[in-house]
Amino acid sequence: MADNLELVTGKTGSPHVDASDVGAFHMGLMGTGLKVLPNLSDGGTPKLTMKDSNTAQIPLMNFVVDGRVIRQKSATTLTIKSGSAGLKRNTIIALHYTRNSSQVESVEWVAVDGSGTSGTPADPSMPSSGRIRDDASDVYQPMWRIPLNGITVGTPVALFSVLGSMSSVWDSLNQNASKTIAIDRSGTTTATDYFRFEGRILPLGGSTTSAMALINIGWTNAGSFHSNAWESTRLCRMTEWKPVMEGHQVACENADKFHYSMFYWLTDGWITWQTSEAWQVPENCWHNATFNFLVTRG
Repeated sequence: MADNLELVTGKTGSPHVDASDVGAFHMGLMGTGLKVLPNLSDGGTPKLTMKDSNTAQIPLMNFVVDGRVIRQKSATTLTIKSGSAGLKRNTIIALHYTRNSSQVESVEWVAVDGSGTSGTPADPSMPSSGRIRDDASDVYQPMWRIPLNGITVGTPVALFSVLGSMSSVWDSLNQNASKTIAIDRSGTTTATDYFRFEGRILPLGGSTTSAMALINIGWTNAGSFHSNAWESTRLCRMTEWKPVMEGHQVACENADKFHYSMFYWLTDGWITWQTSEAWQVPENCWHNATFNFLVTRG
């Protein structure tokens, strides 16, 4: 058998699967560091609350630290030190992980107090900076900050974001995937012209609020009209998505001219056409382009 090569999910004749094996697998799937899972009841963020000025209540929650799955099976309380009149302080609620010489691992909640100051308080340094993935036996993982102003306790602040469940990520992908872009052509002077708009949304990292818009546009003006230089002709407005920033794309057109025309997309959702010089646009002139840009939900 090769040195340090282990068949983890296989029968080898003796007990051999330990926490580091499972932890390494979890880190491969979820990443390193702290991963807090959403509440099973409502999908929300686990919240620390203050029962009184000295008692913090830690909620039922599930989370992972460097691959180690940890459950707070029911709400529990932790006592924190009182504030001092005239001074501000940050107290950090942290998970304390230890592993003894017999390789027995344990976790507990601890409160780590910062220094009092009349200015802006800083978070305290943790008693140790080791990490489980680096085989440290003494690890502190900050979870919440409790700000104190004198003897007044502020609202606890979570020092983590919630990891979306696989089902929620799938739902968000499905929400945007292959979705067409809705447009409105009312309020334009081109509403009766031939107009082709093929727009799709490409999700970015599973987000439901930001995406890439992919657009193929074709417009044929039915009658001849005059356009001044840089005068906007409105074509359509996106109703559900808005460009993050303005931009333009040069148009391909069936006309002999010595200047250029372009499609513009504006942050209010309008897509317009402009020409760089005054031009009497001939009838049945077509204007085509393909472009893409970042959008957010409008």
